[in-house]
Amino acid sequence: MKATATDDCDVAGQVLISVIVPTMCEARRAAELRRAVASVLQQDVAVELLVVVNGARVDERLLSELSAEPRLRVMQLPEGNVSLARLAGLRQSRGDYFCFLDDDDEFLPMGLAQRLQAFDGEVDVVVSNGYLCLPGAERVMVPPAEAAAIPSDPMGAFLRENWFASPAAMFRRAGVDAGIFDLQHPFFEWTLVFFRLYSAGARFHFLDALTYRFHTETQVSASKSSAYAQACPEVLHELWSSKALMKRLEPRHRRHLRVKLAAAYNGLALTEMKAGRMGAAWHAHLQSLIHGGFSYLAFTRKLVF
Repeated sequence: MKATATDDCDVAGQVLISVIVPTMCEARRAAELRRAVASVLQQDVAVELLVVVNGARVDERLLSELSAEPRLRVMQLPEGNVSLARLAGLRQSRGDYFCFLDDDDEFLPMGLAQRLQAFDGEVDVVVSNGYLCLPGAERVMVPPAEAAAIPSDPMGAFLRENWFASPAAMFRRAGVDAGIFDLQHPFFEWTLVFFRLYSAGARFHFLDALTYRFHTETQVSASKSSAYAQACPEVLHELWSSKALMKRLEPRHRRHLRVKLAAAYNGLALTEMKAGRMGAAWHAHLQSLIHGGFSYLAFTRKLVF
């Protein structure tokens, strides 16, 4: 059944899927937002669509257009914070299942139905494949070899390459605590969500079907920024310090996480050194060694000379 007005789509016998779309509702992203909304409303399942407008840079004409659409519900938050917007929308939603869609991404036709069919009594989170869209180029988000490795070792596959993209997952409300999405970090939100779900014992199923397009405006990676370099070891250290997570990780996964933590501190040391902040560079370098990054010992010479 095509998505209908929110008040009509949870009729008896139908499963309701809540889709939360956070947006700043800016004129410059109007075309992308319309595309995202249309991709939800074309799904062949019962959908509750919540558009969460956050921040002060709202285009009033676009907001009025959204508010006039009877098949969705608009919420407004004064603070421009995408994580808070997702959480607020989730807490106001009522579907049996829920998922998120950034305002510049889109679901493919039948995408939500394919995910829904992959649930059974043992699954809390279905994560599907999709397209990564760069300017002038498009590729499959999770390549075949990596997709084949996920079912047998989801954590190992995730530590090698993040397969948990923001538009990729659908969650079973009864099996997932909304507090998992209460996030404070400006980077790595979905990395934190994945590890929190894993720590809580959530059961994953990877569906190697193309159900979304993840659009990115630039090929310049966020990993080039100073803020990213600073946030990376902070987030990994938070994970490393989690007793609940450490209890669930296999020894080989703990070793892999420690290697990534040491590498993140080494990356931060290099960033701080290039910026001339030698005290901070030394601190980050020592942290890389403390966490087993002895292969970075030679980096000491760069700080001395």
